[in-house]
Amino acid sequence: MASHLDRYAIESQLPHRFENMLLDTVTISDESAAKGSFSLTVTESDELNRSLFYRRTLEGHSVIISPVLMEILALASIVSGGGVKDDEILFYAGIRNFVMTQLSLLGDEMIGSVQKEAQKGPFIQFSGCVKSGGQDIASGAMTAFVAKQSSVSGEKAPQSTAIFEYPKTVHLEKDLVSFPKSPDMIAIDRLVHMDLEAQYAIGEYEYPLSHPLIRGHFPGLPVMMGVMQMIAVEDLCMLVLRHIPPTDYTQITCDAEIKGKDGRLIADMKGLILHIEHDAYAAPFYVVMTSAKKVTFKNRVSPSDFISIHLNSLSFS
Repeated sequence: MASHLDRYAIESQLPHRFENMLLDTVTISDESAAKGSFSLTVTESDELNRSLFYRRTLEGHSVIISPVLMEILALASIVSGGGVKDDEILFYAGIRNFVMTQLSLLGDEMIGSVQKEAQKGPFIQFSGCVKSGGQDIASGAMTAFVAKQSSVSGEKAPQSTAIFEYPKTVHLEKDLVSFPKSPDMIAIDRLVHMDLEAQYAIGEYEYPLSHPLIRGHFPGLPVMMGVMQMIAVEDLCMLVLRHIPPTDYTQITCDAEIKGKDGRLIADMKGLILHIEHDAYAAPFYVVMTSAKKVTFKNRVSPSDFISIHLNSLSFS
């Protein structure tokens, strides 16, 4: 028998709170198979401030920031599988075959379905798709890792005392006017190195202690969202495009790595495709991640942590 959960019932299944509650309803058709469907509608006056996850288009419309679609699928997967127990916490270890074909407007209802594909020990694999306006807009698969809270609460992964050095040949700070979204959702501070012949660029970001998503992801154990690390790649590509002469490029392809100050690998991203929105004069306006073959999250990022974003095999077409 199907089980229908409203937002308040969903809260009891997840550690996520406030803006991070990116679900309105979930209908569980088979809890043992973690199979279910979901809905989400965010408006400009959203009481949880979830409009934070939207940005403006060239035409002035508000649309969801593309990597956030994978967060919605991740949350629906957790709830469809019965949620997270009080003594557990669930981290997403990876994303596979993310494809976004269309964005959802602020105020439009998003619906979708998720199901468990496999489980091996504490690792669980899910897949799902999102629809809006009767059209498929995104799909992807995720791998989650379940751990006891006592094993992770308040602890950070061991770090080296060495300071990771890399070349700094550029100094281009972010310009809030150029990013058509909330300043809190800009996950880059500056572009510090770029070599287009070597197909390489580096940016820097410090996850601020004041970030609004800290209180809801997760209460008592603040961790930077994995999809925010994907957004950091989008934002770095924005700065790279601002540093080169205006072009008629429409697409960027690259791999990416995110590293800590000590050189630890935090995330590894392969097979990224990003679409470039243009204004009437063919100048870059916004970069949208439309595909990611494989994203692996290796280490957590905590508030005040410094990260560097490395774009590799960077090409434009």
